Amino acid sequence: MCLCLLVFLLAIWSSQAFEIDVPPQNAVAVAGSSLQLTCDIDQEYNGYFEWRAYIGGKLGGQQIYRSPPFTSTSPRFHKFGDFGLEIDPVEWRDAGKYSCVFLTGDVRATASIVVIGQLKTCSLFTNLFEFHMQLIFPAVCIL
Repeated sequence: MCLCLLVFLLAIWSSQAFEIDVPPQNAVAVAGSSLQLTCDIDQEYNGYFEWRAYIGGKLGGQQIYRSPPFTSTSPRFHKFGDFGLEIDPVEWRDAGKYSCVFLTGDVRATASIVVIGQLKTCSLFTNLFEFHMQLIFPAVCIL
């Protein structure tokens, strides 16, 4: 009897145990662009899930979205895929750490985001030959 109960409990525990197999990656984002952070697990998951942002020195992070049902703290934060996060548009204040958290089992993964200025193509050349070379090898400037 005890052995059957132990096997049953072990089966339930192992069916709920999971790992994040595609964690979010550290990224450099350009202000004004969009950024997608992936997060995926190795099995189907129907429990609560959230993204937390650790920006501005807030201890414990700030919940920026939770699912189900999908709720976001800003119209700039969108669900991406099953568990990913899209920020559109990225703002300077978005720099920091972001964690995807599966609340059943408290499984989480974290990535750091750095935000840089908007990129533009430099206009460094004046004659036609140099202009053509710029189209082939454009210089990139940060505003």
